[in-house]
This record gives sequence, structure tokens and C-alpha cells, in this order.
Amino acid sequence: LGIGFMQNFDAHKEEFITGRAAELQRLGASPEDSSRMARQEADMIVASGATGQNYISRVSGAQKELKNLHQQVNRMGPVGRWDSLIQESSRRHGVDPNLVRAVMMVESGGNPRAESKKGAIGLMQLMPETAKGLGVKDPWDPAQNIEGGAKYLRENLGKFGNTTMALAAYNAGPGNVQKHRGVPPFEETQNYVSKVLDLYWQGSPAPKATPGKKARIM
Repeated sequence: LGIGFMQNFDAHKEEFITGRAAELQRLGASPEDSSRMARQEADMIVASGATGQNYISRVSGAQKELKNLHQQVNRMGPVGRWDSLIQESSRRHGVDPNLVRAVMMVESGGNPRAESKKGAIGLMQLMPETAKGLGVKDPWDPAQNIEGGAKYLRENLGKFGNTTMALAAYNAGPGNVQKHRGVPPFEETQNYVSKVLDLYWQGSPAPKATPGKKARIM
């Protein structure tokens, strides 16, 4: 931003917010998150006193947050449009939203019309019977599908006590995890767990463990 623009920023604030929000939406962020980030940066510019030097120091935090958002959206761009629903369902069920994002990315790539050969449906690829048991009336509805997926993750996290086995149960079913007393020896499931954990750790500060390592169920 030039000094002339900075000195008259109040007159251009809404224009700035609209342009910045549009840029974020093009990268895949939700309209709500795009507007929030753009307005936050605009407010920090105003708080800086509209001088170039103050702007650089005061807005650096917002720029870092913006950069992090860009990186996250680039990494999981197809699921970015569902972020508000992910945040709501994750908060409701006490699940890390980064985990829900990672599962969605591997399951459907963010496609709400995805359907597997086995009959799994929607963003979180819920089987019809599983969806019914989770209280999902319409698994094709993105909000209900995400809600069901977050709830199912929460159930498996509570049942097995760690993320690796919860993901294995999400993919292969809790019965198979109990039967094998750990991640089942299915290539599909082991690849699935590894892919989801790789994405999860990219978006979360959680320390790495060994994907696919069998763990005893206490």
C-alpha cells in the first residue's frame, strides 16, 4: 500500500475489505473467514495511525495469520469452502477441526456429491447405516454429513483413546479395530490412516507418531 493510500485509508477501508475478502475466497476460504480476516487487517491498518512504518509493525501479526491461512487453504483448498460447518461441528463434538478437515480431504476431496463403490456418501463418506445411527437424516446435505462425521470421529476417539485407532475405526469399522486389537492389516486402511495423519500433522502442532503401528486396546 502506498503512503498516499495509507493517509486516506478510512475513505478506502470498505474497498480494501471487499478486495481482500475476494482474494481469500478465490483461494478457497469460506465467505465468513474471508470477511473476518480482511476486516481484521483493515482494523489494524487504522489502528496503526495510517503511517507506513507503524503499519509494517502493527499489521505484521495479521500478515502472518494471512500467510498461514493461505498455506492452509492451498494445502486443503477443496475443503476450505466448508470451514464454517467444520468449525461448528468440531466445537460441538470436541474434535480438532484440523482432523475433520484431513478426514474430509482424504474421504471426498471436498466433493459433497462423492459416492464410493461401497455406497459411502458425501463429504465425510458416511455409509447409510452409519449415518442413520448417527442421527443423520440426509447424508447428502453437507451440514448433516459433516455433523455426522465429526460425531463419528468423537465416538471412536472416546472408544479407542488415540487418533490412529480412531481413524482406523472410521475407515474399517470399530469391530475390525477391536478384532485386531489395533489398526487392521488391511492395505486400504493402513494407507488411509497414513494419508489422514500426514494432512493432520501439516495443519496441527501435534507431534508425529508412527502411522499404522498396532496398539493394544485396554
